Amino acid sequence: MKRLNLLLILSLSFLLFTNCEKNIPSIPTEEQLLNTNAKELFACLVNGEYWASNDISSSYSVTATTLNVEAYKESSHFINFGGFVPEIGYHTLSGAVMRNHLCSYSESEMDTLVNAINILRLDIEERLMIGTFEFVLEGSGNGCLDEIRITEGRFKIPF
Repeated sequence: MKRLNLLLILSLSFLLFTNCEKNIPSIPTEEQLLNTNAKELFACLVNGEYWASNDISSSYSVTATTLNVEAYKESSHFINFGGFVPEIGYHTLSGAVMRNHLCSYSESEMDTLVNAINILRLDIEERLMIGTFEFVLEGSGNGCLDEIRITEGRFKIPF
């Protein structure tokens, strides 16, 4: 009887712990990003929470030679950054915005942290860009956070 109770307790414990594991998506590493077969990818951490989008658009201004990137999660929830020349290497962003329902977040001119994008691969013929990004945005509006930290940003986008 004791052996049966022990077996029952072990079985229930196993089920409890295996069902508690969450399937949390992860941000791809730079190596995974460079080697993915996905046509588009946009993912980052927003204040440590996973955020990803399958609705990505980009626009390239030939006259200004700058690129803008927008990623939508919902119609009222998006991240936008741009104002950089699409060339391999690090670039300071001239504009970054995030909208989350009723709150808006944008770059702070007072922030001493570098809001940057790093272009890892650029294929002009295929019009494909792969890179990383990270920035800090200030909030505005009642009930909004004072600051949003977007870290470990990764993207693979056509432009």
